[in-house]
Amino acid sequence: MHAVVTREDIEKGLRGDAYHCPIALSLKRLTGMDVYALGFNAGVLGRWVTALPLEAVNFMNRFDIGINVEPFTFEYEPKQVR
Repeated sequence: MHAVVTREDIEKGLRGDAYHCPIALSLKRLTGMDVYALGFNAGVLGRWVTALPLEAVNFMNRFDIGINVEPFTFEYEPKQVR
């Protein structure tokens, strides 16, 4: 899946909030599910979880500490939780 973090995702995103950060907002739009992004992973509780690519983790860390971030894209493939 090709995820796009938009300027609107950044403006609406909440620092330190796994369900409302720009990464989670972009994945919600992409999947139509209530996605969280936490640490090195993103997913839907009880359904799937996948490691985030390094560029997404770096983006999330910069955003959470208040560093200016720009829109970007990344590849994301959710994997089923057994």
